Amino acid sequence: MSGLKVNFFKSSIFGAGIDEHISNYTAQILRCKQERLSPFKYLGLPIGASSCRTLMWKPILHNISARLASWKGKLLSIGGRLCLIKSVLSNLPIYFLSLFPMPVAIATSIEKKFRSFLWSGKERGKKICNVSWSTISLPKNTGGLGIESLRDKNKALMFKWIWRFGSEESSM
Repeated sequence: MSGLKVNFFKSSIFGAGIDEHISNYTAQILRCKQERLSPFKYLGLPIGASSCRTLMWKPILHNISARLASWKGKLLSIGGRLCLIKSVLSNLPIYFLSLFPMPVAIATSIEKKFRSFLWSGKERGKKICNVSWSTISLPKNTGGLGIESLRDKNKALMFKWIWRFGSEESSM
């Protein structure tokens, strides 16, 4: 009635509890892909994968690297680079951060990219840092530049789910 149609090129079929040849045959009839149940992607998120594995976070690291490669950071002032870090780069992993706990190694890797972009304008630049990262990540009213810690943002977004389950009647 709405006129919407299923896009079979983007769709996949998963066979659970049936023979693989039946699943293959159904996928050929529908002209879609046949995939295994674990892990698979749904709305861009890997389902069934362990969130503590760094492999699951590769798309986020790739997105950040792609953004940094497309920008001409050397032509920007430190204020411009700071604005890009705070408004674009730190918000790229929000969808993942709201659902999965971020491994420390991934958070460290992303913050390392932020640091080198802020000081040198490149993803992997070697330049002497004028101020420590712990000082930069402080709020502005305490002398920092207000770049939020990804680990703190991850904890806050995860606690949001606990709060929602405890306070909203229709949370389940």
